[in-house]
Amino acid sequence: MKKNKTLIIIDDDEEDVMMLCDVVRELDNNIDFVIANNGEDALEKIQALQSLPDFIFLDLNMPRMNGKQCLKEIRKNDNYSGVPVIIYTTSSSERDKVESAELGISHFIIKPNTYQEIFTVVESILQIPRASK
Repeated sequence: MKKNKTLIIIDDDEEDVMMLCDVVRELDNNIDFVIANNGEDALEKIQALQSLPDFIFLDLNMPRMNGKQCLKEIRKNDNYSGVPVIIYTTSSSERDKVESAELGISHFIIKPNTYQEIFTVVESILQIPRASK
């Protein structure tokens, strides 16, 4: 039996998390979700996983540990170098885009406003093959 993909969502906005989960489930029913509402919580949950996640969706603006700080910590671990990290944020700041790119993200997505827009963006991302480690 094939193992389900694992998708980590790190975001403190519960509505955004639920919409993203709904879209992903519609696209692929064989995905397990790990949800964290800040960077510190995410790092603990990532370390507790038995295997590498297939994707990480990461918001930038969160309490306790923001997305950039969390991304820096994730990228310090060579085991996670092949895991696509997708910034999923309301920020349209050019500085955020540049700094995130320098930290090794796969995509920078400004959160879409409609379900269809989210669907289209997430559908293309889920097609990304993960680099093997």
